[in-house]
Amino acid sequence: MSSLSESPVRFGRSLGSACSPPPLSSSCTSSQLFHMLDSAAELMMVHGDFKAAFDTCNAGLENLRRLEPEDNRCAELKAGFCMLGVQALAELNQWRGVFSWVLQHYEHQEHVPSKIMQLW
Repeated sequence: MSSLSESPVRFGRSLGSACSPPPLSSSCTSSQLFHMLDSAAELMMVHGDFKAAFDTCNAGLENLRRLEPEDNRCAELKAGFCMLGVQALAELNQWRGVFSWVLQHYEHQEHVPSKIMQLW
């Protein structure tokens, strides 16, 4: 499967900076990530900007990797970003890339929470 960035379909931001995810520094806190997750949900549910929601989920997952692994909220945040990301990809008709995208973040199918697996 090709990566999502190689997709021939290009999506533009439809709502401009008013719907942009909050900027994050290189030392992101879990409360900032919860805010980012909330922003991704708003982009998808309120504004219907699925590409921006997916991009926010990707950015959130990247920032999540930088958090201390002992933070017990990491698994909850990771699952939330992945569930929203899967939903956004579905709305973008990108189902073929869902499994590989989820595996980028969980590495092995056995580590993917059942609530994410049930989405597809």
